[in-house]
Amino acid sequence: MSRVDGWAAAAPSRAHLHQILTNPVYSGRIRHRAVIHDGQHPAIIPPAEWEAVQSLLNDGAARPRGKAPAAFASPLAARSSTRPATGDRLTPSHSRKNGHRLRYYISSRLVNDRRGKHPEAWRLPALDLDGRHADALLRALITAVRIAPGRMVITVAAEILAERLQTALNRLDPEGLVLDAPFRIRRRGAEIRVVLGERRAELDRVLIRNLMKARGRLAALTRGEAYAEIAAREGVSKQRVQQLLPLAFLAPDIVQMIAEGRQPVGLTTEWLINAELPIGWGDQRALIVRL
Repeated sequence: MSRVDGWAAAAPSRAHLHQILTNPVYSGRIRHRAVIHDGQHPAIIPPAEWEAVQSLLNDGAARPRGKAPAAFASPLAARSSTRPATGDRLTPSHSRKNGHRLRYYISSRLVNDRRGKHPEAWRLPALDLDGRHADALLRALITAVRIAPGRMVITVAAEILAERLQTALNRLDPEGLVLDAPFRIRRRGAEIRVVLGERRAELDRVLIRNLMKARGRLAALTRGEAYAEIAAREGVSKQRVQQLLPLAFLAPDIVQMIAEGRQPVGLTTEWLINAELPIGWGDQRALIVRL
């Protein structure tokens, strides 16, 4: 797992955390099917503390059968100290598109002064920032959130965390109470995405396949085939053949980046088609680096 400024780029999932918290091995015991037995290895944590954690997990288990889930509340929206680098507080907002409710955090100046122009104001998608599964515990633990360009710093309430874990306050690592994570804002057309941490390599197989098609079509053209012949052979329109052709002229290092899955989030087939890609490789790099 890659690390950024001492922090892991990919946080463990809730399933991973639950597996760790419910594993009796740490308390000097082992589990066989549904029965827990004393082990022959020393305990890392006292068995009584492990039992207390199990009680907390059971008390916070899934909702009773037949009870509807509560409406989702944003944990960051409840913190009055959630502020971007501009200094004004972030305010929860929403819009509707195709019958779906889209939640955002926006700078309060956009609410207080609707007629003014505020190019430095923030408008961030809420679900990407606070997650779909934030609950009352998370909201209680967060005491302050500061958002600066490229970074998010979250401060955790030590007293509340110690109380919930039923442990002494001096057993908490002070450095672990301040979470400093990088993030980037990326656009895909009208969609805005928040990318937390360093993005792991992810192959865009559609883009790679279209790069291969574009190179094959360029080779056919150099052999003297017409656009209509290529379109008829591949069962696509002549316009589609022409649309993908600029992909055959990408700089070699950009093609290598795509092949390794290191391309920016916004570098997609549709973006390349609509971007009026320049022929010069240096101009291509300058255009793509802004994604």
